[in-house]
Amino acid sequence: MLSLARAFIAKPKLLFLDEPSLGLAPIIVEKLIDCLEMLNKVEDVTILLVEQNKNVGLSISERVYLLSAGEIVHQGSKEELVSSEEI
Repeated sequence: MLSLARAFIAKPKLLFLDEPSLGLAPIIVEKLIDCLEMLNKVEDVTILLVEQNKNVGLSISERVYLLSAGEIVHQGSKEELVSSEEI
């Protein structure tokens, strides 16, 4: 969480996050999602998120790339991913 706070202070235009919810309590994950949404919508920060927790990933994503064994097996909007019969 400290690394995220440091990143927020720098006012980035692009933020790369790798598994930010890993090991966090569910209530903290909710706060993290709120912060990321605020950064994206209010501060106009583009976020590239790598996340195994599909609920976290889908809750804040506009565009989704689903990987399996290092290969992109699906790409599109989150609505397309959720409605896909393949997934």
